[in-house]
Amino acid sequence: MAAMKPTESPAGSVVVEDLASAVNSVLRITATLIIYLFHCHGLYGRGDSRPLFYAFAFFLFLSGYYAMVRRENAVRWIRRRLRRIYIPYWLVITVVVLSNWAVQYKPVGVKELFFLLIGGNLFIEDKLYVIAWFISVIIFLYCCVFLMAYFRSMALRFLLAVALVYIMSHYRIPVYFYVAFTIGWSLHYLLLRSGLSRAVLPLSPGAARTLQRVYGPLLTVQNFSYEFFLVHGGVLLLFNKLLKASYGEALYAGIAVTMINAMILKELTRRIELFIDGRRAAAGTGGDAKRSPN
Repeated sequence: MAAMKPTESPAGSVVVEDLASAVNSVLRITATLIIYLFHCHGLYGRGDSRPLFYAFAFFLFLSGYYAMVRRENAVRWIRRRLRRIYIPYWLVITVVVLSNWAVQYKPVGVKELFFLLIGGNLFIEDKLYVIAWFISVIIFLYCCVFLMAYFRSMALRFLLAVALVYIMSHYRIPVYFYVAFTIGWSLHYLLLRSGLSRAVLPLSPGAARTLQRVYGPLLTVQNFSYEFFLVHGGVLLLFNKLLKASYGEALYAGIAVTMINAMILKELTRRIELFIDGRRAAAGTGGDAKRSPN
């Protein structure tokens, strides 16, 4: 979610929508760090890390919360979502595949490479980049939201529900993932439908000033969460397998290295998006010029 300015509200108050954005940013940042800790625990065999796995549900809750779409803008919405997912994902996967080819970490055939590129890591038995299975879940849920918004057929919705149940059961995706996504979507829907998202809540002057100060930084930091998630697996493997680093080094130095790489990935993604938009705009201008009379 792109950073935005707080909605204008009276002094000593906050708009519910802005408060929700701040809370969601805290949840996203917290979940990102917990997932890093979960994988770090797993690599180093530090006790039972399963409780940390529930942090993935926070991501799905937030994904559902921001998955509001109407039929008239459904196509544009899914394009933006998929572009936001795939551009940084492909950059990371390219590095992963090339690194794997260099060190011969795991055998990767044409089938595995195909599913890896389309974000279908969930459907690969011997996963090259393990964390990418979560991308498959997000893409699938977004596509379900798009299809349900664009096509109002009850038969199609039934088929989507059947497909969802099959995929979740066959690939052992926890039910609470879907529940978290649905709760997030439903909560945002209710806030918008009831008008509560624009309601103004009273705050003490001190609380209002604090929220104003942290609002921007929170949104800025959480904007790197997806890139952080994408690169953290590779960084942990680097520290654990190649550098033979200790748990503490992988935990603390690894977070710093991951954040630096996330910032680089974010900038590369931004430049690619600008290039794509520029080419599209140029193509549109060129087409208009050809159609216009001399």
